[in-house]
Amino acid sequence: MSADGAAPLIAALFSGRIRRPPVGDLLGTEYLSYDLARGEARLRFTALPTFLNPAGKVNGGMLAAMLDELLAVTLTAAMREGEYNVTLDLGARFLKPAVPGAIDGVGHVIKRGRSVGFVEGELRDAAGTLLVRGHATMQIQAAAPPAFRTTS
Repeated sequence: MSADGAAPLIAALFSGRIRRPPVGDLLGTEYLSYDLARGEARLRFTALPTFLNPAGKVNGGMLAAMLDELLAVTLTAAMREGEYNVTLDLGARFLKPAVPGAIDGVGHVIKRGRSVGFVEGELRDAAGTLLVRGHATMQIQAAAPPAFRTTS
């Protein structure tokens, strides 16, 4: 619980009490774990053959979408139910090409202000090879859109 007694948003998101973003279906998102004390979230994505570019590697835009989803979910560790975040800025460094299959993400909250949060994270393939490292600035809004409010 936060200082005001509200449940952390990440708990509601991982439990399914709050609708998960539909983009997660496209990306094959699995919610693995979170750690409130560390401000950390772990997700797994599935890169499909339809994500490939002409070189036979996962398109960078798809990896950026995975990173964005990871970082948005990560920031919910520092948010309360009823709040919502949107990406203001996303930066990514593509370090190795990715192939279809599982891609694991770990994100960390760097700082949460009153209306802005800063997060960073990385994506790795099943062998543990670092594929992408990135960061984001997210605006924190006071009310979630109706489509993403609590389901119960």
